[in-house]
Amino acid sequence: MPPTLSTADQAALRKEIAPLPHQQLFFTSLQYGQQYPMLPLASLPPVSADTTILLVCGIARPEPLVQHLKENYRQVFLLPFADHHYYTNGDLEKIQRELEDLPGQQKLIVTTEKDAVRLSLLQEQITARNWQIAIIPVEISFLFDEQVSFNNYIFDYIQRKYTETEGAPAYHTGQLPDTKDAIE
Repeated sequence: MPPTLSTADQAALRKEIAPLPHQQLFFTSLQYGQQYPMLPLASLPPVSADTTILLVCGIARPEPLVQHLKENYRQVFLLPFADHHYYTNGDLEKIQRELEDLPGQQKLIVTTEKDAVRLSLLQEQITARNWQIAIIPVEISFLFDEQVSFNNYIFDYIQRKYTETEGAPAYHTGQLPDTKDAIE
């Protein structure tokens, strides 16, 4: 959903989806966090709007991420892989060729957290190439201030299911319990 979904559009979507009485419908949007380096002890070079971006990702719909990057950088190039792709040495060669063919002096590889996990399996090879890779986190944002309602819905569901078996602590504040409280 776009982060600016109107209440009229929300009502129209709710009507179109027509959830059953026992179902809840929550509206969310993607937000992109601050980029950070993929490799341990690495730091990202200074980047500007003139930095050429090579987005390396294996996600089903990369278009929103490409659009987000284009809002911050003049030149963004997508090197797509299949969703849930496990990267190989051959893929690193392909990335190297793409990187060399990109215009501009300043270049940066950007990837998602999900892809960074898979790329990290080739960390030695990536380190040897001296690539600068930035990870961009993808976060979920609830629209219409529905975060507390969503949390309460989940907590109530867990409470009901847990109570059916052995009993559970009651969490109805809409906030996640502290780890210490959850363990006790």
